[in-house]
Amino acid sequence: MPFRLLTELDLATREKMTAAYDAVCQQLGIQASDPLTAKLAATIVAAAKEGLVDSEELKVRGLAALQAPAVSQKSLFKRVTNAASVPPMSPHTRS
Repeated sequence: MPFRLLTELDLATREKMTAAYDAVCQQLGIQASDPLTAKLAATIVAAAKEGLVDSEELKVRGLAALQAPAVSQKSLFKRVTNAASVPPMSPHTRS
């Protein structure tokens, strides 16, 4: 990830940001071409600009940003597909 272009942050911080970014990508199995990488990068940049400079903490922040929406989308998909597979009740089967 080209955090090197963020000249307002020092080199050590940018290296930690890169380490966090790479660790999240590896852990989640996402490639650089995945649209999630933009959200990951933005989350890491925002956290670093807030003063968070530990690579492990940046990684945790990045993972949290990517995993929370994925869980809710997965739950929503599950509910929608389950609802679609249940046949409608006929007027004669209602109690």
